[in-house]
Amino acid sequence: MKKVFVIILWLLNLADLNAQNQNNINLPTSPEVAMFKRFGDVPVGTYTGVAQTNVPIYTIREAGFELPINLNYNASGIKLDDQATWVGLGWNLMPEGVIYQDVKGKADQNDVSYATPNEYTPFYNRLELYPGGTGRFKVVKQKGFVDYDWCTIGNQQNPGCFPPSSPSGSDGNTVVNDIVYKKNAEVDIFRFNFFGHSGSFFINLQTREILQLEKSEDIKFEVYNDQIIATDDNGIKYYFGQKEIFSSYNGTPLSEEFSSRSYKISKIVFPNTKQISFEYQDANYNFYSFSQQRNIRTSAYSLGPTDMCYGKINYQFEPAQATLNNSNVKILKKIKTDELEVIFNLGDRQDINLYSWNNLKRLESIDFINIRNNKKFKSLDFIYTYFPYQDDFPSAITELQNFTQMKDAFGKRLKLDKVSFFTYDNSGNKINSNEEFKFDYELSAILPPKVSFAKDFWGY
Repeated sequence: MKKVFVIILWLLNLADLNAQNQNNINLPTSPEVAMFKRFGDVPVGTYTGVAQTNVPIYTIREAGFELPINLNYNASGIKLDDQATWVGLGWNLMPEGVIYQDVKGKADQNDVSYATPNEYTPFYNRLELYPGGTGRFKVVKQKGFVDYDWCTIGNQQNPGCFPPSSPSGSDGNTVVNDIVYKKNAEVDIFRFNFFGHSGSFFINLQTREILQLEKSEDIKFEVYNDQIIATDDNGIKYYFGQKEIFSSYNGTPLSEEFSSRSYKISKIVFPNTKQISFEYQDANYNFYSFSQQRNIRTSAYSLGPTDMCYGKINYQFEPAQATLNNSNVKILKKIKTDELEVIFNLGDRQDINLYSWNNLKRLESIDFINIRNNKKFKSLDFIYTYFPYQDDFPSAITELQNFTQMKDAFGKRLKLDKVSFFTYDNSGNKINSNEEFKFDYELSAILPPKVSFAKDFWGY
């Protein structure tokens, strides 16, 4: 049985737009987690216009519990800097499920700095009336300071408009940086999606209670630094003990408690003590993000009637800056029950690893093994090529050392072409089951490289 899917990649190419500012480092820890977030942000449904494209592979059954292994395509559109997952651009295969923590400032499970200053009592009392109460905000003492730009004596060609230094004792810059950029005044949001359970929750910073947003089912969470434990209403426990985390930003090592992280499941324990276990392979992932500053300055200090600064507004774009990010990734290698072993075989790829120490992989095949007789009974092969790309890179990238060696990793995108199913006879010989899925894509327009600045505000 052959099935063909025709897939259209929607990518808006706006060549004259500038890179967007990036003020925090709460980015997905891997392409797979980025796709997980995309499925949650733009769900399948008639009201979103996103069609469901699903290739069922196998369903693991244990103690009345079903764990489906499916290949899914997200039809909400391809953003310019989207990285392909281990099964190709736009596709995802993530049977393990994940909990992603969007860290705002310091990870909330480690943050005990919550305070209630007396001088903020009126504000604090009003805040309690809002949904979520004060537990959704962090309150710290602060003085605050408002400044203005000023001018030194200069000439018409170089008027010399500069911002002043903050006065002694002011914490204005710190307050703005922490609240606006580091988002320290917000709680962390935990997004989860595993085995039919999906939603989000946060930790009330006042009571330490875990509260679900738009709660639709009775599922309890225990949040620790190294793992998260979820328990459903059937008494099944899900242990998310494999953690992906950012390790450096712009070449600077990051403190773990200030880094976004993803928790992947390590085991499922049933009330009858049976288990499903998950094994992973460690990998290292580097990618670049970009920022560009636009300075807007005005002077509120006059040097007299000939002053060239007073009341003037100065707009100035700084050159775009490339920032290197690094995260530690967990790649699924095996799912195991008492009777079944599912092995995910990995292969090298050309579209994502920038440096010799990067080792993200693509999924080459899946083998299903009956543990009782140690024989394979089913396999899948994944066939790939790469999407072509325009040879047009911004100077922020071409000026990088070893750009030529990294060019394909900046431009190529892994393309899934076919999935073939196989069975085995009693002698262990591989037999083509004549079941395959082929995928055709709309390729009339060649995509820009993933690091191009030709994108709009939403990233398309």
